[in-house]
Amino acid sequence: MKKFSLLLGILLLFTFCTYAEEDPQLPDVGVLLGVEGELYRASQEKSGPYHTYLYEVEMTIDEAASIIVDYTEAAREAGFTPKSNATEGVMIKYMSFSAETGMADLALYVAGKSEELANGEAGTLWFALAVPDAMTFVLGDGGPYLVEGGTRCPECGGSGKCAYCGGTGSDDYGNGYEECIICKGSGICDICEGEGKY
Repeated sequence: MKKFSLLLGILLLFTFCTYAEEDPQLPDVGVLLGVEGELYRASQEKSGPYHTYLYEVEMTIDEAASIIVDYTEAAREAGFTPKSNATEGVMIKYMSFSAETGMADLALYVAGKSEELANGEAGTLWFALAVPDAMTFVLGDGGPYLVEGGTRCPECGGSGKCAYCGGTGSDDYGNGYEECIICKGSGICDICEGEGKY
């Protein structure tokens, strides 16, 4: 019985070590925005050093809201817990993304053309992303979920090809190769319509 318990303990320890997750990588919002972030400030907070990156864009409030929704979902998929915070002054939206390695903040500010923004037109907005040094973050890297201008398609993994037939347009259903029932022979992903993103 002792040997069995010892063997079971070793097996459980091996399984735990094999499946231990790496620290999640915070995606760069600049990938969605199509601009590269600039280091705005390095600061020392109670929890450690932070770097704040600034992204200046011209877009409408609706477009910015869509970016925040996509970014929040990508961060959640990467392993972060999002939280919406109270705003003040010219800040439009303030989000926090927490993981075991710390908490990053994303804030959206009005930088110019506020009258145009109020009328539904494009204006100058600043996205500010504050990232603790302890968190895995690579400027310009959207991680596995973000690609320039959108979210990577989960069906095709960003290839744009039909995941069922591999992009050939046909598959073997037992009687030889026939037209793929998913893409109807086009070879294109039916979710993202061949874009690799949405």
